[in-house]
Amino acid sequence: MTFIKNTAENWYTTSSKSFVESLIPTNLDFTFEYESNTVGPIPKLSIWFNNNLIYTDLLRSKSKFSCRLEPGVGKQKILIQMYGKNESNTIVENNNIVNDTFVIFNNFQINNYRLLEDYNFFENYFVYKTYKTINQTKPLNGFWEDAVISLEFDMPFDLWYNRISKANKNLAEPMRLKTSANLESLIKQLEVSLKKLV
Repeated sequence: MTFIKNTAENWYTTSSKSFVESLIPTNLDFTFEYESNTVGPIPKLSIWFNNNLIYTDLLRSKSKFSCRLEPGVGKQKILIQMYGKNESNTIVENNNIVNDTFVIFNNFQINNYRLLEDYNFFENYFVYKTYKTINQTKPLNGFWEDAVISLEFDMPFDLWYNRISKANKNLAEPMRLKTSANLESLIKQLEVSLKKLV
C-alpha cells in the first residue's frame, strides 16, 4: 500500500471531516458463530438488535449468522438468548450429568473485531443473565441453561471500541509517537503491526 504524501495531506487538510468519516463505517457488520449439543426437545437461539428480532432458530450442531445492521440513534444493543431448555434436556445418571444441552460461542464479531478474543473487553462489557435467577453473572462463553448475553455500545462502534479496548494498546502506544515526516515508512510499519493482529 503506497500513498503520495501530498495528495493525502491535501485531502486531509481540505476535507478532514469527510476524510475521517470515510474511514469509520456507519453500519455494523455482525457475525455470530456457535456450536451446540442437544438432548431431548431442542431449545431455540434468538438474536436481537435494538429490540428488533434479527435471527431465531432451533439450535443446530454448528451455525453461523452474519448480517449488516443499521444503527439507530443513541445507545445500541445486541442481545443473544437461548430459551426452551428444561429438565429433559439434561441426562443424569448416579447424580452425574452424562449428556446435556448447551451452546459454545465460537465467534462474536462486529466490524471485523473478534470480541470474544478480547478477554478483558468481554468480561467487562458483556452482560450475562440467567432466566432462573435473573441475576447478572460473570460473562460465560456459552449457554448451559436458559440465559441471555448482551452488549450495549455507542456509535460509531469502531471509535467506541478502540477507545475502551486494552487489546490495541500495544499498537496504539508506539504509533502515537510517530511523526508524518516519512509517511511511507509510517504506513509500512502500520501494515506490519496490523498483520500481527490478524
